Amino acid sequence: MKKPLFICCLFFTAVSLHEPALAQDAALQRVELQEVALPPDKIGFMDMVTIAAHGAVPPFTHPGVQLFYVLDGDFVLKIEGQPELDLKPGMSFRISAGARYSFENHGATVAKLIDFVVEKDKPTGTPAP
Repeated sequence: MKKPLFICCLFFTAVSLHEPALAQDAALQRVELQEVALPPDKIGFMDMVTIAAHGAVPPFTHPGVQLFYVLDGDFVLKIEGQPELDLKPGMSFRISAGARYSFENHGATVAKLIDFVVEKDKPTGTPAP
């Protein structure tokens, strides 16, 4: 009887410790639209990315160059060491490999963009320290 109770306590402790991180990640949703192998050692991803209304995405990095095209919404892109960019539908931008960046959606509607990443055997994104 003690072992199941101990396991339940560990589970609820782990969930409560990670709750703030889960709340932050809820602002960003990513749906993979296509994945293509690019010889000899690259792979391309095309994703639909949404940022919740009034949502903020904590800093991220990517191992490869990342390209975006804005479909809907008005939001701010912050790339470390560069001026903030106000992005609107129809705009595109590039983030260099390894750059630390974040998004803030100041609008009352969901922001949508298409994301292109090219790398193989590496994560599509990593939370930045």
